[in-house]
Amino acid sequence: MAELTVQAYAKINLTLEVVRRLPSGYHELRTVFQQIALCDDLVLEDSNKIGLTCNDTSLAIGSGNLAWRAAALIVSRCCPQRAVHIHLHKRIPIGGGLGGGSADAAAVLVGLNRLWNLGLTRQELMALGAELGMDVPFCILGGTALGTGRGEDLTPLPPLPPLALVLAHPGTSVSTAQAYAGLRPHHMGNGEATAAMVSAISRGDMRAVAAGLYNVFEQSLMSHLPAIGRIKSLMLEGGAWNAALTGSGACVFALAGSPDEAEAIAAAVRREFPDVIVTRTREASETSQV
Repeated sequence: MAELTVQAYAKINLTLEVVRRLPSGYHELRTVFQQIALCDDLVLEDSNKIGLTCNDTSLAIGSGNLAWRAAALIVSRCCPQRAVHIHLHKRIPIGGGLGGGSADAAAVLVGLNRLWNLGLTRQELMALGAELGMDVPFCILGGTALGTGRGEDLTPLPPLPPLALVLAHPGTSVSTAQAYAGLRPHHMGNGEATAAMVSAISRGDMRAVAAGLYNVFEQSLMSHLPAIGRIKSLMLEGGAWNAALTGSGACVFALAGSPDEAEAIAAAVRREFPDVIVTRTREASETSQV
């Protein structure tokens, strides 16, 4: 049987602002997405039914999993006579705000398009991805991008130079619903932080990029999850350019001046929080062609 191995790359949010609550109950966002080199591996193999296995036994592998749903969606729309078994090797922390589930779904869509020679364009794959989740289109696009609407309306931005990153998980996950439930009217923004970030990226000013990191959920989450603030302090004390929460949490990331500096920051954080990863940013040009 034919098979293909694909990578699912995580993301961070350099900024994340909530502008307003929409009548639908969802929220209008302004965010700058950045893909990073940390990834899951997925092996896609022709099968007689859709199935999913995973090296991480804590992950739900039924029909509610985003990778499973991505396979079911592309089968139903494009090739109802086909099916796939997915083996997922997780490296992206679950429930960390790094878009791991969305990245897995994106990798399934892109991978099956290649494995089965479906001929779907990137835009067509991104439209399918938006049916699964608002971060999935970005995980297909990759690189650096401005996200508006609910996050699915994307504008590619100039690529960042490779930047060393440190990721740390506090050991407690935060659900997206929990994060949004903590928002109050005074937390809502006007997109100013995101506009400033777009300007800094366009100028190629990496110090301004670092200074402009912003996440609306930090303030509300730190009140009942103080480990987020502690990790951020350890990163800054260790020499990070800056640090911020990513997504709706609970991972915190730091920008470092070099891989060696990132390793030193990671060592400082690991004294209190063992779940620490050193990685880097990733450009759209590194993304495999659809």
